[in-house]
Amino acid sequence: MKFYFTGANNTSTNYSSLSNLIVAYLQKSGHAVYRISSSEDHFNSFSEHKIKALYKEWSAYISDCDCVIIEGSYPSNVHIGFEIGLLAARSKPVILLYERGKDPVMINTHYSRRIIKSEYTESTLSDTINWCIEEATRTINKRFTFYIPHDIDAFLDKISQKRKMSRSEFIRMLIESEMSD
Repeated sequence: MKFYFTGANNTSTNYSSLSNLIVAYLQKSGHAVYRISSSEDHFNSFSEHKIKALYKEWSAYISDCDCVIIEGSYPSNVHIGFEIGLLAARSKPVILLYERGKDPVMINTHYSRRIIKSEYTESTLSDTINWCIEEATRTINKRFTFYIPHDIDAFLDKISQKRKMSRSEFIRMLIESEMSD
């Protein structure tokens, strides 16, 4: 799988060590990991051109990655919330890891059903990551696009308003109903 990894721009030795353990474990397990590794002060020295280029690179990887892993144990800055908001809008699964006793309580499944939030210790980290990846795999949707005639389009508009669900949800419901028969 392809992962994007991020966390607070925290320069503490413990945070850096935990982040490095997570990334190393993912890479050792054969996953591709994209990570922007820089302190907030370092970002402040970037030119506008460099920031645009970095955003373009980040945005392309977010589009391409299967899942995002966030180390959320330490107080963060605005970028974590920004990223989670964009990821929720793109329906990307997010694994939010946090050390025992450092639960980021405001980020939870009420925010998005694709957030998998899990506590870990250094000794349980690999098992926790494996479990989270297994859970995330269940939430990854595949895009399927097809053409429909005007009358089906009109019907889907009408039924989605009547049932207060998206057209996609209605079609998924019909397929799931057929699968269960």
